[in-house]
Amino acid sequence: MGKAVKVRILVMTDAQKAKQIRAKAAAKPDDFASLARQHSEDPATASAGGLIQPIRRSWGIRTSSKWRSRSSRTKFRSRPKSAANG
Repeated sequence: MGKAVKVRILVMTDAQKAKQIRAKAAAKPDDFASLARQHSEDPATASAGGLIQPIRRSWGIRTSSKWRSRSSRTKFRSRPKSAANG
């Protein structure tokens, strides 16, 4: 499945306050957990210092006995499909 990466988040709805807290976190990255506990609006992640479930570099879906990347089954379009462009 790939290496797991530890991730911390801080959830805020006030953009101005978020910029201030981001500046504090950038200046002192080791204080992020404390900032998350004090300022995050998400109680679940705030109580864990912003820590969320590890994210794996390689994640996918299992098809029979093989793993396939989820992105390999995602289709992107640059414009809406219409009768004119098929």
